[in-house]
Amino acid sequence: MLRLIAAVVAGVLVGIVVTAGVEMIGHQLFPHAGGLDLHDPAHARTAIASLPAGALWFVVGGWFFGGLAAGWVAGSIEHSHVAAAIAGGVLMGAGISTMLSIPHPLWMWVIGVLLPIPSALLGASLAPKRKSATPKAA
Repeated sequence: MLRLIAAVVAGVLVGIVVTAGVEMIGHQLFPHAGGLDLHDPAHARTAIASLPAGALWFVVGGWFFGGLAAGWVAGSIEHSHVAAAIAGGVLMGAGISTMLSIPHPLWMWVIGVLLPIPSALLGASLAPKRKSATPKAA
């Protein structure tokens, strides 16, 4: 159980860092022209609607690669898809929380809900497999 918890926590932390990193690259490539007041929903909605599609796709890319990394780390530690699915679910919850506080287009909501868990499961399937401690019979 401790290994599962450690795998989920490590996966989520790595997922957050990777997501933020990809989104930061997007912000560098697609800087917002004016001041962005995220505390004013009307201003935030207008500002996000004016962003080029590439900027929004970097956010989605961050969600994908963050989930992938979270699943890979969780799967590497726990060697099961359970830890990866939980880590992906936590990242999905974080994404929903962000979308509730910062207006996002509907298509991003759909992707934000559907993407994190499958990308985390994909990451877990790419994780290194544990070697068996018992030798195989010849």
